[in-house]
Amino acid sequence: MSTKQKKTERISAFLSLGIKQGKFLLILTRAAHEHKLMEKYFFQLVAKMIPGEEFREPEKCSMAKYFQKNFFSILFVSMFISAGISPVRRKSYGIILHCLRAIVTAADNIIDNEDKGAIFLDAGIKSRVLNNFLLTMVAQQIISEQVRIVSGSPGTAAKIQQDILSCLCSIARGEDISCYQPGQPPMSPQLIIGEIHSAIGSRLLTLALVAPLVNESGATLAVMKEFEQGILNIGLALQMLDDCTDWRQDLLDNKNNLLVSTILYDGRDGYVNIEKLLEFANEKKSTLEKDYHVSRKYIVDQAIKTAIDGFAKLSDGGYPIDKTETIALLKAMFTLRGMAGDFSASSYS
Repeated sequence: MSTKQKKTERISAFLSLGIKQGKFLLILTRAAHEHKLMEKYFFQLVAKMIPGEEFREPEKCSMAKYFQKNFFSILFVSMFISAGISPVRRKSYGIILHCLRAIVTAADNIIDNEDKGAIFLDAGIKSRVLNNFLLTMVAQQIISEQVRIVSGSPGTAAKIQQDILSCLCSIARGEDISCYQPGQPPMSPQLIIGEIHSAIGSRLLTLALVAPLVNESGATLAVMKEFEQGILNIGLALQMLDDCTDWRQDLLDNKNNLLVSTILYDGRDGYVNIEKLLEFANEKKSTLEKDYHVSRKYIVDQAIKTAIDGFAKLSDGGYPIDKTETIALLKAMFTLRGMAGDFSASSYS
């Protein structure tokens, strides 16, 4: 496929999602191209560190699917472009981000006994734990190399590494307190948002900004700080939406869930006890979404509002997106997450 054909495919993928505003469309298209190149280089770095062919890349997919799988990474690259960060530094920041994705996903795989991610080791080791542990070591080594390359001094490099670890620890603490003891009541909605969602969802996305926030200066740093505030909101919104789709498993695992907590504490659909909600969780064809649709719509509306505020902060930092494009983008995100009906039922459709 020629370069022109590939660019047309990228533009078509974004247009199919309702993204039509010129500057926004162009910067996403450019970012998707850079992300593809960065990802290719990332795989080359992994290949140098692992003997033979003991890793496998994810299967190739359409541009629309690629955008879906890598939406936030592409968004971050586009933010680096918008902030005026040099191409060389964008490449390193993108690789660091890819490694952080690998580390976070590897941790999730170990906890959930799954096999997801942007790259997979295939070293003939049956244990998923060992495979994911080794992948984490590889990713950390690449992060150290890229931090050294992109930073101007050993002190700056050490600060970047320290802040990355601090952010990961914040996410881990949020995960650690996300569960409650059987027989105990879950947290209130306010506590879930303040102590869990802010620690996990918000900090998870801002991982991508740790390196440039330490390494950049002047006007570029000011823009990145504005972007950070927006990303904190967007990450929080995503965590709220995840709770609308993960309520069943969270209930069965005794994990605090915003939808469950809102139903229990706020009584928008009438008050109910945790035992009744557990009955819904154990039913194959549960009607919880129907019976407690007011609570669900309330959370969805709050999540959309939070995300809109976040994208407005990106706009304040010079990112080329307005409210109309934000709504179109959010609609596309809901569709990609299998929540098109929730968006249609929201106050923003």
